[in-house]
Amino acid sequence: MKKLIVFMVCLMAVSLNKDAIAQLKADGQGIYIKSGTPFSSDGLSLIPSVDFELKNLTLLRGNSAVSWPQYNSITRIYHFSSPVLFRGTMALDFLNTELNGNNASSLNLAYTSIIGSNNYKDYLLASGSISNTYDRYVSQLFSDAVNVSDVTAVSSGFVIPPVIASGSTTFCKGSSVTLSTVLASSWQWYRNGVQLQGATQRELTVTDNGDYSVQAVLANGISTISDPVTVKVVQAPNGKILADKGENLSLGDEVVLTSNGGTSYLWDVSEGLIGGQSTDSSIVVRPLKTTTYKVIVNNGAGCSVTQSIVINVVNDYKTLVANNMVTPNSDGVNDVWIVKNIDLYPNNEVKIFDRAGRVVFSQNGYNNTWDATFNGVPVPEDTFYYVLSIDSGKNKMTGFISVVKE
Repeated sequence: MKKLIVFMVCLMAVSLNKDAIAQLKADGQGIYIKSGTPFSSDGLSLIPSVDFELKNLTLLRGNSAVSWPQYNSITRIYHFSSPVLFRGTMALDFLNTELNGNNASSLNLAYTSIIGSNNYKDYLLASGSISNTYDRYVSQLFSDAVNVSDVTAVSSGFVIPPVIASGSTTFCKGSSVTLSTVLASSWQWYRNGVQLQGATQRELTVTDNGDYSVQAVLANGISTISDPVTVKVVQAPNGKILADKGENLSLGDEVVLTSNGGTSYLWDVSEGLIGGQSTDSSIVVRPLKTTTYKVIVNNGAGCSVTQSIVINVVNDYKTLVANNMVTPNSDGVNDVWIVKNIDLYPNNEVKIFDRAGRVVFSQNGYNNTWDATFNGVPVPEDTFYYVLSIDSGKNKMTGFISVVKE
């Protein structure tokens, strides 16, 4: 819905270049008289000492209420068809249905100089406010030049300053958010209704939980307090990495690492991953040396923490386990003599003897290859004796191998 607004001014400053307009101009937009230009109408003669303008502008009402301040009466914003720089008196015409039960005499005009503003960060309440006797009009006197693009009618005394956050008001511990409000003569910030000592600036940096509000003293002397803004500080995930076999392993051992305290995980596994995915809460690793494993733990609020654990690996040969049976029938089970984890000890020597003490197999760097043969010929079903020497004799294993023909 369109409205007409009339500015009747004694002192008028417009944003046009004065050298580019006529001394006297009258058209559908209104009347303009250059200062020092004689003018007469209906017996009235005048020579204005400053530029004089009677201007008609169209106001277009927005479709929704303004987002702030939160008034208990009219919350309509009107946009000028052409923003104007002026000082003088402004009048706004309302339909009775728009007054929502308020009398025009109880309303003030408030304005912003930001075109298309949504946050009203430059929202001001004029200090000089007068009301027309006709209950469908509200008018306002501006003694200083202002560049107005939007105007709103509000109940006197119910201006609530906004609190604008620089970012999310829910954040992780160690971060912060800056709260700010409108221009005013002075400010005082509160947390949970308690005055914050020294918090008397337009902006406040917040690092703690609480409901924050600000009391602003406006240019007209009105002291008003904002609605509270809730700030929630989220703790980082806690917990630690657990190792099911402890943090000291024999070379060749597997260990399950489990993280907790979060909703998602990302492991940094540079070595030894043999089970699970890097995004699982638990993984299985078989480290070949002492290794530090790390995981980034995130919670539902987006906070994260890096957990780490050091798995110490010892070359104590405890994970070397020699099979005691070979069944060379090509079924894929026990077709060769297996020494578990022998791949981790490549500096080894193995000798296998028959009952008569003859060497039927000998190899340096054994890696699970003896298939119960001697010089390519299958050995008979019998019991054989082995000697396995590790790391130039630092460790020695002996035992028996049964060759079973099925």
